[in-house]
Amino acid sequence: MKMDRREFARLGALAVAAGVQVGGVGSALAAASLSPSSSASPAYGVQLYSVREILGKDTAGVLRAIRKIGYTEVELFWEVYGHSAKELRAMVSDAGLTAPSGLFHFEGLESRIEFAAEIGMKYMVCPDIPKMYTGSLDGMKRAGAEFNRLGERVAAGGLRLAYHNANPEFRPWEGTNLFTALMDHTNPQLVGLEIDCYWAVQGGQDMNAMLEKYRDRVHLLHLKDRTANATVSYVQETPPGHFTDVGKGTIDWPSILRKARAQGIQYFFVDQDGSSLPELESLKVSFDYLKTLRA
Repeated sequence: MKMDRREFARLGALAVAAGVQVGGVGSALAAASLSPSSSASPAYGVQLYSVREILGKDTAGVLRAIRKIGYTEVELFWEVYGHSAKELRAMVSDAGLTAPSGLFHFEGLESRIEFAAEIGMKYMVCPDIPKMYTGSLDGMKRAGAEFNRLGERVAAGGLRLAYHNANPEFRPWEGTNLFTALMDHTNPQLVGLEIDCYWAVQGGQDMNAMLEKYRDRVHLLHLKDRTANATVSYVQETPPGHFTDVGKGTIDWPSILRKARAQGIQYFFVDQDGSSLPELESLKVSFDYLKTLRA
């Protein structure tokens, strides 16, 4: 998409804040270097929802900006699925990144298996449970059967299926909750987990306890922080003030990441729903904090 001069300048300012230099005709974001800020930095990625406001302006340029900050991976989502798998794979690779996973809605996920495999993904992550299943225990049993079926289809395509939590599914419900019911009715070999640490804590969960309980099925984590004034909630439309950059809030990242790495979890994506900073600058603040941590 061609940008006007004002939009070019705005996007350029965000890139500069993230340490990316702008220049060159026909390029909104030209990275001065594709090298990460530190060769010793641990491997972290970005869920592209974090840059949703600028992503459509220059997808390739935003990817280069993410690499320049120091991230080595991205997790894709539906905003970029208008591109062909070949185009996406090339843009990610040309930026010096890999895309080991992507978010896909439950409805239509099965039709995207070949697409995800062509991009080179290892995981297809589903962040929703259809409402037709969420009203009863019997419904959740049927949901589990559907997730297992999808997991088999995804596995046949050479990938793995994982479920991504929010916070509504942790609401106490008939002696359990939707999250536990789904876990109880799915096969860990077919349906793994990508735990969003913020939403789990926002839903009243202890992250270290969750990692221990589901150690055989947690393969990926989403990282965003939670302000000190946040209270437990089961409504996902949390006020924006509850989100903050990783390392600036109250979540115990050293403990969580140490345990996660000890359990063999390899994929960690900053997934910033909201920040007081411009998107790329927010990602840099989070990365600068994360690279200070060691397992």
